[in-house]
Amino acid sequence: GWLENELLRSFNLLKNKLEMRTKYARTVVLELQQHAVEQEGEDPNGRFTYRLAERLCRGLPIHGDLRDQLHEPGGVLQVLQELKTRSSQHTERFYELNNHHAALRSGQNPDMQVYSKNAEYMGNEWWVQSAHWKIQHWIKHYFITSEETVKNGWNTWTFHPGGDLPQGWKKQKFQGRDLYWNPDKHKYQRQAPEPTPLREPPLPLEPPWQLLDIGSSYNRFAGNSLVQAHALDLQPSENSEGVFKADFFKVPIVERKASGDAERMIVDQDDNLKGIVAKSFDVAVLSLVLSYLPDPMQRIEMVAKARQCIKDDRGLLVVFEAGEACAEGGWYKGDAPSEWSEAMAAAGFTVLKYVPEVTAKPSPESRPITKKIHMWILETAPV
Repeated sequence: GWLENELLRSFNLLKNKLEMRTKYARTVVLELQQHAVEQEGEDPNGRFTYRLAERLCRGLPIHGDLRDQLHEPGGVLQVLQELKTRSSQHTERFYELNNHHAALRSGQNPDMQVYSKNAEYMGNEWWVQSAHWKIQHWIKHYFITSEETVKNGWNTWTFHPGGDLPQGWKKQKFQGRDLYWNPDKHKYQRQAPEPTPLREPPLPLEPPWQLLDIGSSYNRFAGNSLVQAHALDLQPSENSEGVFKADFFKVPIVERKASGDAERMIVDQDDNLKGIVAKSFDVAVLSLVLSYLPDPMQRIEMVAKARQCIKDDRGLLVVFEAGEACAEGGWYKGDAPSEWSEAMAAAGFTVLKYVPEVTAKPSPESRPITKKIHMWILETAPV
């Protein structure tokens, strides 16, 4: 045949996922097969070739600048090697950030420049920037959504106590389909349950809203005119402005001195953070923070402490983590997002919305792609 049967899967994958032309996809598949045989000694069923094709399909939509290299002599192998290098660098930066946090908490003095570079790299990742844009979008919706805006087409998720699904129900994707866990029948079903009844819409809250950004090395929400951002981090980035250098675990939560007092962050004469006023913030954000903590109890403790900083009436907590975080996180036993949800709800929150993925363009010249994430929007509830 025109292509051996064991290579047709790889050929179709490249054509469909990367939209390659027929002749070009065939050339790339044959180069992948040659590389697979060099690596493995043989590839009789095309399995190793297919793995390499999958690697191209995962990496090229994100690293679109490498696509033209495929046309060059030996370009397929060069692109595979560069994708492997970039993936290794990403993993290395993650663990360096993790080790940096651990070193700071143990009293050591790790390399500040390395931390700043790694934190800046993570903050500039396309999926992180897209998630942060969504966070600002949802904060805006939560505080200014009203009965009138809903009539004009705004989403009603802010009016669902406990989220879009009834208590105990869970939504999960399986082979591209949405399945729903029915807690009464103890099994999954295809049919979605009736949504929870809408509650009365609260009155809109005028901006600016007070936002506590915990673990923000570069004050990512400082440019948003709808919020007044207060950021703190174990080690602020070198060029950051308005970020307190502090360990959130060690910052005391203090009661407000007097009724009407607008003070939220207690600082000394040298602008060192000495305390955070309890229940003085409309929103708290934990973005790529909990997964860097070494054990589940510290994560629960951080969420509970964040709860002390947020107002009881219409307070909001946003938690954002990479898609791999739950499985590595230590709370995971089976349905990881549900277990994280339950753990955070126990600290005094109601889950309004859970977001399992983000879709955006990694670069202007690339096509939109989807990355798995974990994001929760939680509303304060009685403790």
